[in-house]
Amino acid sequence: SSDLHYLLAVEPNPEMTAVTFVETLVGCLAMGNCYAQIERNELKQPVALWPLNPQRTEPVRLPDHTLAFKTYDGESDGRFRIVKSADMIHVPLFSVSGRKGLSPILQAKQALGLAKAAELFGARLFGNDTRGGGLLMNKGPKPDPKTQKEMRESWQEQSGGTNHGKMK
Repeated sequence: SSDLHYLLAVEPNPEMTAVTFVETLVGCLAMGNCYAQIERNELKQPVALWPLNPQRTEPVRLPDHTLAFKTYDGESDGRFRIVKSADMIHVPLFSVSGRKGLSPILQAKQALGLAKAAELFGARLFGNDTRGGGLLMNKGPKPDPKTQKEMRESWQEQSGGTNHGKMK
């Protein structure tokens, strides 16, 4: 319809141009999802499109098993409202559930964190010449502290690395 074309091409709502609206939705995709609530008149015709904050909006299943959207956007004091699927435009990025997109920023953050952890583990492993720690046991009487220290240092020189896996 020409009304829908006007909303998408010229003015989606009284506060935004179409360009600003699209930029807002594309920016929200960086968080994995973009949402726009469809405002309708008494004849159920679309009269405005309002972007919603993806950090304050999420898909939910209602008791009758229909999909809807719970949003805190525009609400106060912890209140929320439920928006029917027919009144929502939702564009998720890659999704494992089909209902909520995964944020490429959070996915990259997790991948970088895992890479850093693997790097630190590898540095410790190779810094120890890939040898693990151990336990020295003596079947005779317990040696004095000086002898224990000498035994530990001797073992460390022969088989240990500089840090990880030292004898205790």
